[in-house]
Amino acid sequence: MDTRDAVGVPEPVSWGREAARCTCSLLSSEAMTKVLIFIFATLFGLCGWWLGAYLGLMGAWVISGLGSILGVYWGWRIGRDYF
Repeated sequence: MDTRDAVGVPEPVSWGREAARCTCSLLSSEAMTKVLIFIFATLFGLCGWWLGAYLGLMGAWVISGLGSILGVYWGWRIGRDYF
């Protein structure tokens, strides 16, 4: 029997490569999909605002919202299919 067990001292922790490995990645497919959703929603919303501005403020707001929804869909779709 080891004396550490008798006095309740835990075993030393191994601080090898496993402990230093990062589980997060900026290049993961989930992170890339989120970035694409943000970019596409912003660009499609901007284009919708530009097109809807000819109809007035309310038209710009509505068409920008629809453009953002389409941007979320296309960003998710491209992230899913290519990453």
